Amino acid sequence: MGLSFREPWLLLLSAIVPAVVIARALRRRSVPRAVDFQPSCLLARSPLPATWRTRLLWLPSALELAAVACVCIALAQPTTRVVRAAKKVGVDLALCVDVSSSMAATDLDGRSNRLAAAKAAAALFVGGRPEDRVGLVRFSRYVDVVCPPTRDHAALLQMLAGVALVERDGPEDATGIGAAVARCVQMLSASPQSARVVVLVTDGEENVAASGTPDEVGPLQAAQLANQHGVRVHALAVGNDVASDAPSSQVEQLTQRTGGAYFRVVDAASLSRVWAEIARLEASAIEEVEADFEERFGGFALFALLAWLLAPALRRVGLEAQP
Repeated sequence: MGLSFREPWLLLLSAIVPAVVIARALRRRSVPRAVDFQPSCLLARSPLPATWRTRLLWLPSALELAAVACVCIALAQPTTRVVRAAKKVGVDLALCVDVSSSMAATDLDGRSNRLAAAKAAAALFVGGRPEDRVGLVRFSRYVDVVCPPTRDHAALLQMLAGVALVERDGPEDATGIGAAVARCVQMLSASPQSARVVVLVTDGEENVAASGTPDEVGPLQAAQLANQHGVRVHALAVGNDVASDAPSSQVEQLTQRTGGAYFRVVDAASLSRVWAEIARLEASAIEEVEADFEERFGGFALFALLAWLLAPALRRVGLEAQP
């Protein structure tokens, strides 16, 4: 980058340099010189051979003039614009996966169950977001933090692959969506990132928190908590048994109240499209080009000082012509 000046008008002081040159020349012309007896002229018409001292007679004066010029430049406060390396700012993201027994249905592609299809698509999603810190939470009746937010995606994907369904009709076979989302929000609340997102994957509705269980956290309570901590919630409602004309569910209201999106996933193709849409909504690669101005007067000031000190030293060793 080229130089720019905070006080460019001070560069006018550099006019001192030619003024000093002219003044020195006029002063030397006005001073009468004695006629030296030069016997060498009697011996030969040819001049004496030049030495390194005579060749460098101009150097002390040149250093003084350069020092004046550098002082003028330093006073004008030269700067250069420095563009820092662009950095990418990721998202802190929590995958919140339903592992209740209903996720064993194979209605998405006829082969893999809902959980397996969701895990495969989520793995591709995570693989395309190297800048993000991603955490993993699984839930049924109870919530389990499998992995806190991390950029070690290889380790995260190993843990995701090990997520399994709970036993059908067992003590854990229920769907506690509100508690799961609240736990994700709590996990993300300490994040320094401005973008914090929960991606909920479920095939059901809340059936743990109800009017008879006031101590349980429902989806709408989780939405309030998410809003308090600036966390968006996107939801994937997987399975083709959800009626398209069904009234707005608590899960859909949860996403609306947090500024997220609600997606119905009825087959494997729509599952891939939904993850791609979430990736678009939560772009993790936000380039921040940082520019700054760095002061450059120090080098000019240092050169001026050194030149000003060196010039008289050179004169003392006889580099300047004697009057």
